[in-house]
Amino acid sequence: FLSNLTLAALFRMRRRSVLLWGFGFHVKMGIGYRNKASATLARATGLVKDAIARRVDGYLAYTDRGAEALRLAGVPDDRIWVIRNTIDIAEQCELHDRLADADEAALRRELGLKPDSVVFLFLGRLVEATRAEEAIEAVIRLNEEARTRHPVELVVIGGGPKQAELASRYAGRPGILLRGRIPEEETVARYMRVASALLLPGYVGLAVNHAFAHGLPVITRRHELHSPEVEYIEDGRSGLIIDGDFRAFVSELAGLADDPGRLQRLAAGALEAREGLRLESMVTRFDEAVTATIGRQRSGPAWRRKSETDRRAAGA
Repeated sequence: FLSNLTLAALFRMRRRSVLLWGFGFHVKMGIGYRNKASATLARATGLVKDAIARRVDGYLAYTDRGAEALRLAGVPDDRIWVIRNTIDIAEQCELHDRLADADEAALRRELGLKPDSVVFLFLGRLVEATRAEEAIEAVIRLNEEARTRHPVELVVIGGGPKQAELASRYAGRPGILLRGRIPEEETVARYMRVASALLLPGYVGLAVNHAFAHGLPVITRRHELHSPEVEYIEDGRSGLIIDGDFRAFVSELAGLADDPGRLQRLAAGALEAREGLRLESMVTRFDEAVTATIGRQRSGPAWRRKSETDRRAAGA
């Protein structure tokens, strides 16, 4: 953002330190990669971002992958902090704990779900990147081909540009419940209480944190659409990141739906993982980064120190 560059320049003039907070790497998706010219521009922008990252006083990276990318770009290790980007999941954890002993059969009746189905949940914006239709088509195929011992139901919660299109194509299809946007957090939590997993074939971001707060494993596919938070999914422990094409995705879902023991183990892993994603932990790491950076201010910001070093080298 130009505003970031402007502010950084102003801080440099005032001899103040600068921290960046972001992914730490450049996402290879979206409008910047649709043709050769824009891809070239995006790569050039990435080089500029790397150069800026090397000259500031520190970088708050979302995840370990970002930290590694920064090291490869030449950012010193003592200027990198991994903060594990999150949201305040305290309220979601409380909702989960409050519903832990709820009567599942009663909840299923209330929510319009079958008593013996395996329930998958899609929760997120209905846009191209989230690929909600892949989740829907997968569940339709499971039921039409009788791939599982029990029926499979998919609850789709969310609104967005594709909502009307998905409603026209899939409304009334067996096993597909299109609920639209649900603003009441407790209602969403009730669906999460009866669901076996969060099914997100496309873009995965902070929905992982939301799901883990409820002990809900996240099932997705391996591709370049994901945000850094996909790293929180330990494949086979707190969720699944499925390789291969759509048929492989459907086959993996079929096996998962027929293995309640595996679903329970993944749920236990998701519940355990939430403890490392509480906001307090991120705040502590943020504070450590700021405190360490302030401690270096006596010697001046990194880009001023570099200028002075360059001048001394030139004089020598």
